[in-house]
Formats: sequence, structure tokens, C-alpha cells
Amino acid sequence: MLNRRLFLGFLSALLGSGGASNTLLAAAEADGWTGLSGSAASAFNDLRRRAAGAGASAPRSLAAEITDDYDAILPELVDLISALDQQRSRARAPGGDLDAAVRDATELLGALANAERSPFTDGDERAVTYTFEPLRDSYLALYDNCAVRSERAAITNWHIGTLLKPENRSRYDEVEKRLQIPWYVVGIIHSLEAGFNFSGHLHNGDPLRARTWQVPAGRPLEWLPPTDWIASAADALAMKKYDNQPDWSIAQMLYRFEKYNGFGYRRRGIESPYLWSFSNQYIKGKYVKDGVWDPNAVSRQCGAALLVKELASRGAIAAPPRSY
Repeated sequence: MLNRRLFLGFLSALLGSGGASNTLLAAAEADGWTGLSGSAASAFNDLRRRAAGAGASAPRSLAAEITDDYDAILPELVDLISALDQQRSRARAPGGDLDAAVRDATELLGALANAERSPFTDGDERAVTYTFEPLRDSYLALYDNCAVRSERAAITNWHIGTLLKPENRSRYDEVEKRLQIPWYVVGIIHSLEAGFNFSGHLHNGDPLRARTWQVPAGRPLEWLPPTDWIASAADALAMKKYDNQPDWSIAQMLYRFEKYNGFGYRRRGIESPYLWSFSNQYIKGKYVKDGVWDPNAVSRQCGAALLVKELASRGAIAAPPRSY
């Protein structure tokens, strides 16, 4: 289940007034996501009704029933936002209900993604560092034997399809041109850090209409709000020093993915779900918030290593080299 505290303020505003942005920003600036309890599924269904009233509809993506689980609501919400954007582009006089629905849907997506990803700070045990070479062979062995869990095949397919959508791929390509980072690495980090939300900063999911207020705060220094996702994404990845790196072999790539989310899982004796969730290399165990470990929590995100392997096996990308 989601870490509910992180999106309760949004749900209170959305369900109570039908519009969230002012309340959301005030709560964010004050003390993060706080407020009354609510249901992510209820918020989604409210958005779906509003979208239908504005003339937009999206087919149900995967789930027979919408629940509060991140992997159940994510495809439905992302596809609903896509349908709303398409309807808005066709509208003779965009604005009003459509704009409000898009805004609130992307705010909900940002809050849900932020709750599921469980970021960490410098004091978190995940901030411990490891050097690359001692890990290289284990990355290759895990990757070679990685396979999709059968019960996760449908949601994995949805992630692959979303990465490959032309409107998404074009933005990832632009970041690749600026930073020399493979487009699919950009896209996979986008899925893990933001739930494919193009209205939030890649740094931490904060709304794109202002600089980030969570750690790292005040980023990016230069961009054109409120829609310049590409410049913001480039700033987030350059902060990690992932730009202009010549070695994107399999092991080095997986090392950078794990470093992005922290090495704390190694201290717990399990493989990081950031890389291996939805695969046979991961079962359970998850940090549910800064420094808080739950041995029975299960990641609801699709792991980075699994996505790379699936993209390569389907011919969507050239197989990454095994060595540089």
C-alpha cells in the first residue's frame, strides 16, 4: 500500500473542492503533504467523472478494479492524463474544466509517485557508498538470470509501452542529446522517480510550476516554468554527474541506477527493488520512508534492470555492451 501521509493533503483538497493547486502549494510550502485522510481510488474516480464531463475518456488499462495500490492506479492515471491532454489539444477553446482536470490529475500522480518512491536524505542508511568494481560481476550475473514474474507481465508490458510512446520518447531523446545519457535510462528514471509525470521535477516530483521545495530545494537554477520538463530533467541528472559519461555498459548502468536510489538494500541482504522489482530477483522488503525499513513491504514499481532487459529482448534498444 502507499505511504498515505504524503498525499493526504492533495486528496482533501481534490475531494473537498474539485481543485487542488492552491491548497497543495500552500501545504507543500508549509510542511509537505499533510491533511485529512482520503482514498487514491476515490480521487481517481472523481477525476474520471470530471474528464468524462469535459469530453475525455480513457479505456481501462489493466485493473479490473481500481484500488489504492500504486501499481493498480498508476496505469489508469497516466493513461487518463494522456486522454485529457489529447482532448485539450483538440478543443477549440482549451481551458476551464479540461485544464483543471489535467492539473489535478498530474498533482495526484506526483503525490502518489512521491509516496511510493521513498526518497532518502544524507542521514539515511541508504546513503552509504560502494565502489563499482567489486559489484560488477554480481550485476552481470543477476542481469543474465533476470526474468519477469508471470503475475507482473501485464504491468511490465504497460511500462514498456509507455516508455516507447512517441510523445514520451521525443522528450527522453532531447535529454539524451543534451547530456549524452541513453534515452531509455532517462525514461526509466522518470518512471521510478515520477511515475511518468511530465508536470513534476525529476529531482523529487515537486510540481514543475515552481522550483523544487523538497530536497534538493531550489532546483533547477535555470529553466522556463511551468512546462520545461526537459531542462529540469537535465538539471536533475547532471546533479548526479551522470552527464557525458562514456561508459553505459550493463554493469555500469545498473550501478548508476542503484546509486540513484541508494545502496541500503545491500545492508539488508536483499537485491534492490529499484533494479529488480517485478522480476525473479526480488520478493519483498522495502524502505517505506527515510530510514524506515519494512521487511514485509513489497515494491509496486517496475525495476530498472528488468526494464532494460525487456527493452533489449524485444529489440526496442540495442543490447547494452557487457563491458566498456
